[in-house]
Amino acid sequence: MINVLLIDDSEIIRLSIKKYLPKKNQITVVSCSSEYAATVLKTNKIDVVLIEYFLKIEGGGLRLIKELKQEYPTLKILGYSDIATENNEELILKAGAIGYLDKSLSIKEIRDAIITLMI
Repeated sequence: MINVLLIDDSEIIRLSIKKYLPKKNQITVVSCSSEYAATVLKTNKIDVVLIEYFLKIEGGGLRLIKELKQEYPTLKILGYSDIATENNEELILKAGAIGYLDKSLSIKEIRDAIITLMI
């Protein structure tokens, strides 16, 4: 079972991905806004974190990726955004994420990326 933490400040995005991403006996999803990420990580076994690039915190998703990598160096982090540019992808990878996903991907494509990451 792959345990995914989705960090996005948009409740509708969190609810949608949490509803459609899980696959029986394969993926479970816990979701939260950026302000609760540290608490969720401390209280749940998480394998992969999916973080929105444009979080509503100072420094956005990049700052959170850097902080999480410092505290959890083996944590697998994927950054994602609805504004796909090479610069965003480069910044996310430099911050410590191991991959970048575009929000325009289908749920199946996001699911497949997470599963591939864990192989």
